[in-house]
Amino acid sequence: MKPEWIIPDPDLHKIASISASTGIDKIIISILQSRGMTQEEEILDFIFPELNSLHSPFLLHGIYEGIGRLKTAILTAEKVAVFGDSDLDGITSLTLIHSVLCKAGCIPLIRYPKAKESYGLTCDIIDEFIKEKITLVITVDSGIRDTEEINYGRENGIDFIVTDHHEPDTILPDAIIINPKQHKCLYPFKELAGVGVAFKFVQAFLYSYTSGFNRYFILVYKEGLS
Repeated sequence: MKPEWIIPDPDLHKIASISASTGIDKIIISILQSRGMTQEEEILDFIFPELNSLHSPFLLHGIYEGIGRLKTAILTAEKVAVFGDSDLDGITSLTLIHSVLCKAGCIPLIRYPKAKESYGLTCDIIDEFIKEKITLVITVDSGIRDTEEINYGRENGIDFIVTDHHEPDTILPDAIIINPKQHKCLYPFKELAGVGVAFKFVQAFLYSYTSGFNRYFILVYKEGLS
């Protein structure tokens, strides 16, 4: 059966009004309107998002454990590797993680499939990590289905933080897993790209160094008189 496309009629008056007040091109507003964004405020939030407009990274299952393990590795000067696939999603994820770790004083080994190597972790790549005395591997845009390879690494003293966005299998690797598609993950948006999950991981990692991290606050306010 062919998919049925439902294209709503544009509200030309509203499109013109929002365009005039925001300076956003009418075509962009029309596209967003057809996707359900009809109010000026939500269009502005989408086009010009702020950091506090994003979902909290701490809604991701495994995020606290993941940043805790990474901070321990940095504190004790462990050798860390970052592995990702060689497609656009994987390379941007690798770049993001590498940049943040370097600024945190940890220069990781970077590895991705080269030439005719297949996607995903292999035992040969794990052997390279063992030879380099790596004790923590962070996977980006990969890892959720590399169960046997990660088990092999675990048998040789390597811990793994898996940041991925692919569908999990019924059997999960022996690792700290950060993936919004885990059935027990409460993160509301399940369609993050691999680099989106990597971004959430480093966002939580950086926030963990602030004074408000993992603390409870009581907000007290007084309603104004009517």
